[in-house]
Amino acid sequence: MLLSEPGKVIRCADHLQVLLALPAETIDLILAAPGKQEFFQKGRPSDYLFRRTAVELLRVLKPGGVLVWHVPNERGEATFSTAQFRQVVYFQSIQLRLIDTILVEKERNTPPTPVRYGDAFESMYILAKGKPKTVHILKDKPNKWAGTKTWGCLTKREVNGTLTPKGRKTIQKFGARTNVWHYGTVLPMESELFGGKAVSLSERLAEDHIRTWSNEGDLVLAPFDKDGTVAKIAPLLERRWLSLQNAADCDGLRDNAG
Repeated sequence: MLLSEPGKVIRCADHLQVLLALPAETIDLILAAPGKQEFFQKGRPSDYLFRRTAVELLRVLKPGGVLVWHVPNERGEATFSTAQFRQVVYFQSIQLRLIDTILVEKERNTPPTPVRYGDAFESMYILAKGKPKTVHILKDKPNKWAGTKTWGCLTKREVNGTLTPKGRKTIQKFGARTNVWHYGTVLPMESELFGGKAVSLSERLAEDHIRTWSNEGDLVLAPFDKDGTVAKIAPLLERRWLSLQNAADCDGLRDNAG
């Protein structure tokens, strides 16, 4: 299966079939958020399906490309699933580098149980094929001391080991965000991308990851884009995109992509 229009086609088919047909090293950024039942075979979890998918994701990713792996937490009554950790370890075993783990505050916290605290976050694992070729750290964290000077004198260490004074620095209004992302809970969030209109958490996450790990004109792959989120956000950010989902979800996907 060849891509007739790379970056502008929704393939309503099994994600693995489409991945197998893609040329090697053509994708700049992969946003992957597989559902809990994505790697099941005959009603049971299948490591084989996951590993085949992982190998294909590695193959189609460009050198320096980034994979964002976002798997929902699975909690039983008294246990916590380690599936996502084992998946990340497998990615590392096939030479993808884990460069960061981003925690995102959930829209709705789960209540505590007799044996543990309530679940308030989900993990997003940032993996790269070698050294990441594109990183734009978002700077939207309000600085408490904006407009004032730094307390001490900044210095620069020279090649010979000496320190050169650089003076005091004015603290900017916004600083770089950390790897814990807060968006607020329950209520929809506003986005400048949509002219201040309310958007969902998944849309904000897609927007922020695309801004961080890609440039305009890059090709973004969403192999599990059930709600068409990436198909909706990527073109607004001047990225090419390929949004994949099973045929059963395609009608709603096309509607969302517009």
